[in-house]
Amino acid sequence: MSCANERAREIIPRPQARAGQVAERIEEGPPEEDRRTFEAAIRIIERLC
Repeated sequence: MSCANERAREIIPRPQARAGQVAERIEEGPPEEDRRTFEAAIRIIERLC
């Protein structure tokens, strides 16, 4: 394996590792500010309907 390929493997995460990171973020849920913004948007839409 060339040095470039070895270096790329160090820099670019493996798909399994990336999928694990995504799964962790999904389990954590959105940041509090995003969640509050989303809930406020839902309340506004409900009032308009």
